[in-house]
Amino acid sequence: MISESHYWKDELLDVVRRLKSTKAIFHERKDALFQLEKDLLVGFYSVRKLIEARTKVTDETRQAQYTVQKKPNIKPVNHVN
Repeated sequence: MISESHYWKDELLDVVRRLKSTKAIFHERKDALFQLEKDLLVGFYSVRKLIEARTKVTDETRQAQYTVQKKPNIKPVNHVN
């Protein structure tokens, strides 16, 4: 249950700022790629929790739809990568 949504929304704004400021270096640095994965995971989870809270986002935000693309793995996934 989310009682204070501003913490979640503030975190989402931080995620957006990081994504905008570092998008050019994701393919060069492993730590940047880790941050990207973490930000996406936390970001999508935060959005879901805010939507589920029903009173924390507008109806317009709740009904928004976006197209997401899935890319194939470059190499097989294992416990190391």
